[in-house]
Order: sequence, then C-alpha cells, then structure tokens
Amino acid sequence: VGQREFAVASACGTDTCRLWSLFHVLAAEGLRRQEDLLADDATSSEGLAPPAHPRSMLAAIRGFVDEFFKCLYCRRHFLEQFDAGSYDLELANQDRRETVLYMWRIHSAVSVRIAAENGCDAADRRWPPSSLCPLCWDTSSTRDWQVLSETSKMEAGRMSRALQAKALPNEEEVMKFLMTAFLESPDANETDVPPAIGSGEEGEAGRESS
Repeated sequence: VGQREFAVASACGTDTCRLWSLFHVLAAEGLRRQEDLLADDATSSEGLAPPAHPRSMLAAIRGFVDEFFKCLYCRRHFLEQFDAGSYDLELANQDRRETVLYMWRIHSAVSVRIAAENGCDAADRRWPPSSLCPLCWDTSSTRDWQVLSETSKMEAGRMSRALQAKALPNEEEVMKFLMTAFLESPDANETDVPPAIGSGEEGEAGRESS
C-alpha cells in the first residue's frame, strides 16, 4: 500500500503539500491540547489557549481552501466532498479525534482522485505507506475502502494501482501514526519523523495532488 520513494524525511516539494500538512497539524494540535487540558497537565498545558471547537476549525479550513488553495482540482474536489458531508464530516464537527481522521480521509480521497484524473495509474497515493506503518493497513481484506469509492466509480474502466490493491485501514494505528507525523516531540530527532504526505519523488501531477 502506498509504496513509493521518499527523497527527504518530512519535506514538502509543493505549496499544495505544505498546505495539506498545515491542515493535518491544526487537527492534531487541537486534539493534543484537548487531551492536555483534560489531563490537567500543568507542564504541557501551561499558557495554552483552549483549542477551537472542531466545527469552527473545519469551517475555517473550508473557507481558506475556497479562497486560497492554488490547486484548482484539489480545491474543487475538497469543496464538493466537504459540502456533501462526506467521510463522516458530522462526526468530525463534534469530536477532535474524528477531525484528525477526517482530514486524513478527505486528503486520501483527493490525492487518489487527482492521480487517477491525471493518468498516474502506477502511483499509489494511499498514505501512510505500509513500508512506514505496517499495521496501518489490512492487506488481506477483499473489500474496497469506502473513501476511494468515488474514484472507483469514476475509473471503472481503468483501475489505478491504488484501486487495484484492496486494503482497509486500521484507523487506530493510523491515528497513532498521524499524531506522531504531525506533532513535534521534544525527544524526537529528524530521522525519527515519518515523511510527510507527498514528499516522494513522483511526477508533477502526483506530487501536486498531495
């Protein structure tokens, strides 16, 4: 799943990748602040403002995408799916943990669809790749991941690599990976941090879709 080469750990080669990474950081940081405040951890929560409500944060992200996202196809697809309430948006509007997973789901859907639209059949845009998170995907599954159903219907006559290899995500493991990938750890060094989404050396269309 998601097998491709990564040139530099945690590096983004495009503005689109950097913007997506910012959205993931915002979602992950909101969850971490909530957990710190609930735990009443004076060391980790001192001086931190309470996180924005998930609904407010997601509305702000939608507005930013609408006004400033330079990737036209990414913007169009994001807004279509967001306004349709896809990928459990209502749960994400109420729960910060679901917000983290929602941003991952919609990013995955956008990336796979844009790769398919650009004819990048050899690219598998699912993330994280199993080489970085072996427990994140159940490759023994014979069922389709619902997040990719839109692209599956669109590409019924020509299946890209991401749609040929069936696998279902283990969202508990994905959540752990996302929190590690997008939150700074005081004990981590640069080699410990998983590569960011879209940091691979792929074709321009593939990289821009991230």
